[in-house]
Amino acid sequence: MNNDRAWMYQRKDSKGYLNPAFVKGLESFMQYVISLPTSFDGTNIQCPCSKYRADEDNLMYNMVMDAAGLSFDPEMPNAETKKLYDILKSSERELYKGCKTSQLSAMAQMLSLKADHHLSEACYDQTSQFIKGILPQDNTFFDSFSGTKKYMEDLGLPFEQIDYCVNGCMI
Repeated sequence: MNNDRAWMYQRKDSKGYLNPAFVKGLESFMQYVISLPTSFDGTNIQCPCSKYRADEDNLMYNMVMDAAGLSFDPEMPNAETKKLYDILKSSERELYKGCKTSQLSAMAQMLSLKADHHLSEACYDQTSQFIKGILPQDNTFFDSFSGTKKYMEDLGLPFEQIDYCVNGCMI
């Protein structure tokens, strides 16, 4: 292995990205460690410095993170990205324990039924209450149109109101 270790101190380029010379030096070091009989048993790899004790992938990750240091500041997601994360998280929330249908999917399907079949809010509410009543007690199903609407709006999903008659029927 080359004894020139300058690459170790030039981790980042002028733009703050990992320097290709650093990556090349790290890969060269990894090959060196693998070539040592005491560090590599054919399956597992151990860093010769004993600070890291991990497999090859973990070792590379740990060394890169060590090189990047604690100086990097993770960014908090902006408002739009946070909404996307909320939607993704909601899409994983089960309607009830063990159910394959997510809360988001169930609410979207209910709103689709309302629009496709011109259901009034009263009919939607009554249907929702019936469905909520037959599901297991710990379900996350909303029992009203207003609850579903608020849920969708809180996720940042657009909700377009279409004109309807005085009786709540869609035109």
